Amino acid sequence: MGRRTCDRPTAVHLSAQHVRQLLPTPARRVRRRKTTWQVSAAVFLVLWGVLGVVVALREAFDVERITRTVYTATGTGNLDAAPTNTSPVGNCSPPAIGRFPGDLFTQAQRRQGAVILHVIASLYMFMALAIICDDYFVPALERISEGLRLQPDVAGATFMAAGSSAPELFTSIFGVFISQDDIGVGTIVGSAVFNLLFIVGLCGLMVGTAITLTLWPLLRDCSIYLISVAALVIVMYDEQVHWYEACVLVCLYCLYVVLMYFNRQLSSEFSRRFPAATVDPQNRRQSGQYEKTPLMKAGFASEKTAEEGDAATDDQIWSSDIRKDRLSKFSAPRQTQEQNAAEEVQFLETPPSGAVTTHSDEAVGGEPESPFSVPSQPWRRVLWVVGLPLTALLWGTVPDCRRDRWRRWYPVSFLMSVVWIGVFTYILVWTVTVIGFTVGIPDTVMGLTLIAIGTSVPDAISSVLVSKEGEGDMAVSNAVGSNVFDILVGLGVPWLVRTAVVQTNSVVPIHSGGLVYSAVTLLSTVLVLLFIMWLNRWRLDRRLGVICSCLYAVFITLATLYELNVFGHFSLPTCLGN
Repeated sequence: MGRRTCDRPTAVHLSAQHVRQLLPTPARRVRRRKTTWQVSAAVFLVLWGVLGVVVALREAFDVERITRTVYTATGTGNLDAAPTNTSPVGNCSPPAIGRFPGDLFTQAQRRQGAVILHVIASLYMFMALAIICDDYFVPALERISEGLRLQPDVAGATFMAAGSSAPELFTSIFGVFISQDDIGVGTIVGSAVFNLLFIVGLCGLMVGTAITLTLWPLLRDCSIYLISVAALVIVMYDEQVHWYEACVLVCLYCLYVVLMYFNRQLSSEFSRRFPAATVDPQNRRQSGQYEKTPLMKAGFASEKTAEEGDAATDDQIWSSDIRKDRLSKFSAPRQTQEQNAAEEVQFLETPPSGAVTTHSDEAVGGEPESPFSVPSQPWRRVLWVVGLPLTALLWGTVPDCRRDRWRRWYPVSFLMSVVWIGVFTYILVWTVTVIGFTVGIPDTVMGLTLIAIGTSVPDAISSVLVSKEGEGDMAVSNAVGSNVFDILVGLGVPWLVRTAVVQTNSVVPIHSGGLVYSAVTLLSTVLVLLFIMWLNRWRLDRRLGVICSCLYAVFITLATLYELNVFGHFSLPTCLGN
């Protein structure tokens, strides 16, 4: 088969019938779901904790007192004096709420409690985006990648990256063309720091044992990310984005795709020149850490052997429904060095620990179960009922190309997914803008916190699950590398289209000077994270998790204070309603 047994666990070939016998037991599925909801609960608590801190900081520094111009609300909730342009009025900047349809409630009614409906609507849109991206958009992109016969690394850096970053991309598009404010920039900067610090920290806190990280993928992704953030700082420094600056961001992304095309050769060369920096495969196997070959249409799974039965620990999480392709865009060296994409036979990897890993689209359960299957657990049944309208809507309008019946309909799945992502993102940005205006929080702060955290929940879940599988490289690379697409494409493409196509030779204004300082802080955060990992001997453990979580809290506090002009007059305050 052309595989070197010294570089990977023993490969045992099985028929599809034998592999199906290794499907997960209900108990293991429950453990995986338990981890998923633990992560969701942690992110939810952090989300509202961050918003609470933002409101407290706003009250502590009396932001409303320094706002000179106040807009009033009519009976329909529309703003009387809110202009539809981006020109400052008086001593404050017009809020983005004036560029959306009128609300059903007045400002006074929202402050008396009606805003809770907007909060519920925003949370529902987070759920909608997660469903449409994971169940429809990403599978359609997988089929497109298969049809184009792209290398897994290249497909991951392009189509799979677009799938996992679709909410951030569409938020940026709406920020540039509709709300015409910095909510898209704030979302991407906030999502970047959330992925970099909080997700990595959460992986460290929830991982069972310390995981030694492979140096090449870590240095590769962090280096590219540093270049991306540095380019973003330079582009935003004068608070104006020109077409040639946006073009530079897009060109950097093209270079990144070229780099991923030669990733296997570069990885081998790095291992040859720096053998001391390469983790010994035998040591990784002894600690349960090894990496699997990413197949373009394969999930991945892990399960104990028959002798151990159901005694598998919570760390052996069955992860068949995690999109491996979504994570393989940042695949590590051993994933790509020994690929054989033409091989169709299933195989098992059997490390000394006795764990068994299977790769096969059919082996991990074939077609997905019906979305209308009622869960057995009461708490999951409640969530199923809540999401049933979304499930029925998407089931009736978007072909599920994961199923054999609709497999060839992936172009329609792609187009309809884009439409629904656009609709859900518009409603999300709208509701979040109303929430921010009601409580007096700038749109950029809402992007840095609420939207950034909410759109990153799927990435947090997938990263934690693979880290509990011993895939530390994949978890960290997923968190770090997804930011490259967000910055270079999520910001670069909308800016380029706006300045070079829609309004030729125009500029995109950066209204908040605080975002530049936030980006500079983010740049230094990457260097600090690398330094901490070096001190921690490139291990992902609870100590690293605690440090990253604390750094995230510090960053959000500083970014919020920048936006509230506590450290200086970086931007005009948002005009508040009375």
